[in-house]
Amino acid sequence: MMIMRKEREFAREFYCSRNISLEFHYIDIDDKEWERRIKERNRNVLAGRVNAYYVVDELRTKLNSTFEKPDRNEMDIWLQS
Repeated sequence: MMIMRKEREFAREFYCSRNISLEFHYIDIDDKEWERRIKERNRNVLAGRVNAYYVVDELRTKLNSTFEKPDRNEMDIWLQS
């Protein structure tokens, strides 16, 4: 997950300069839906249904504070949920 614009730019330049194709995908969801999905993920982690990290509040806060929503022109695929 590349959360900062400069990280996405670096990745695009890095791979394109090596003739490696890439696509950036973004799923645009509102905060309420994002929260619902995190809670569902955490329930599945605790129940052993998925092999993933439990997302603690501190991690959610950190991710929210550093994430820069991309512009549509940065993304190759933009899904509206």
